[in-house]
Amino acid sequence: MFPKALWMKEWKHTKIISFALLVVYILAYPVAAGLSIDSWKARQNSLHWSEQSIYEIQSLFSGELYAVIGVIVIVLLAGFLIGLEKNTKRYDFMMALPFSRTQMFLTKYFYGLIVIGSTYAISFLSGYLVIVQSEFSYLLSEINMLYAFFSPLAMYFVIFSLAMLVGTITGEVKSQTVLSFIFLIYPQALFVLIASMVDLHGGDPGSVYNDNFIMEDMFWFSYLNIGTDQNVLIPLIFGLIFTGLAWFAFIRSSSEYCGEFLMFSQLHPLFAILIPISGALLGSFIVGGVVPYDAGQGLKMMVYWIGFIIALFFAFKITKRLLNR
Repeated sequence: MFPKALWMKEWKHTKIISFALLVVYILAYPVAAGLSIDSWKARQNSLHWSEQSIYEIQSLFSGELYAVIGVIVIVLLAGFLIGLEKNTKRYDFMMALPFSRTQMFLTKYFYGLIVIGSTYAISFLSGYLVIVQSEFSYLLSEINMLYAFFSPLAMYFVIFSLAMLVGTITGEVKSQTVLSFIFLIYPQALFVLIASMVDLHGGDPGSVYNDNFIMEDMFWFSYLNIGTDQNVLIPLIFGLIFTGLAWFAFIRSSSEYCGEFLMFSQLHPLFAILIPISGALLGSFIVGGVVPYDAGQGLKMMVYWIGFIIALFFAFKITKRLLNR
């Protein structure tokens, strides 16, 4: 099912990025735990320590900045596994190997999951042991350690699965990387832009913002906050959906489209609509932001639509060049 030759090939080309992910997680948990203990010792006798300590232990096991860096490395890992091969002749060589496309995809996918899961688990457990053996072990009772472990892991899983899906539908590593980062926040960003337009035209932006499923449950970074009680089944379900779509796209893709923006011409009409409209909404949002808050409604709307039309024009030109190169 998983030939050794395929495992060795993936390890050879991704070992640097795999070690980079391990370093990030080590900094996020055991190193951060050790440094936090030194800081806590100096503050434990302060007046507000009892309230601050809960926030401190939650922040530690949320990973904070290093967790975000970990997401960046995971997207790059997916790029190394799929997109980078399409920029070189390694993709044609891989397709000539005596293995099925399903074997190739599953090897890449499970290799990435093993790298992410093992590096994260080792680092998280190391950070936990650092705290357990310290005088601040009592703080661990303030958080649900099972949830603290699985919630960020579920987020890493769905983000890796999404990046792999993007890698199967794009034709090279740059478009895979850029689109992966965009799609991480695309639903929320689109809702914010639509809410801004609704508000400008006298509507109720709360009708857009109040969609908790889009703004919270599908905002994958929110699962880093272990102080909440979100349903980790949601990223797991979406991760499985992304994985199934990625497998289907991988076995159906044609190597003749390597190096292009998209591997499937059937997706061109969708992107030909999404990119200009999204670009126009973003442009109008940015241009409209220069108008003073207390300016007249007429001026705000005029500047907004000027920005919309200008951004739509340039977004259309960029889209046309991307899809027809």
